[in-house]
Amino acid sequence: MRRSLILLTAWLLAVTTPTAHAQSSVSIPDPAFGGGFTLHNSANAPVTLHDFQGKNLVLTFGASPPALARLAQALALADPSGAKIRAALITTAPAQPPPRVTLLSGPAPAVRRAAAEYNATNPALAAKLFYLVGPNGKFIALIPASLTPGQMAGQLKRLSR
Repeated sequence: MRRSLILLTAWLLAVTTPTAHAQSSVSIPDPAFGGGFTLHNSANAPVTLHDFQGKNLVLTFGASPPALARLAQALALADPSGAKIRAALITTAPAQPPPRVTLLSGPAPAVRRAAAEYNATNPALAAKLFYLVGPNGKFIALIPASLTPGQMAGQLKRLSR
């Protein structure tokens, strides 16, 4: 129940916050929010959360192409070398993510399990949020996908560890 309330609050921020105030992210200190996954990349190689250890990871579950493009631009602004922050689109649908965003997929049950770990089981809500995970694999914050690339880059710089 608490997770649902937090996600509803984050969604409301993401879709109703005016641009001037849109730089807010929602930090959730719940250690049970987030978790591991085992999926496959576009080369069909297995990928786990552990493979991103030591880097911040932005996860998205079905974000729109414009939101993914803003994310890619934000990554280029926040971490030009790509040494600190990675991003992954988790989906069962065929997709061509922009540069710097890794496609992760797998059987529907595996993707559903990954989404459930981040309470991203409502596709309409999950598509409006990015999930920031720290280098230790622990969830840090939700970032609205509606932010501009500059706003998103600011949030990534501020929240990345």
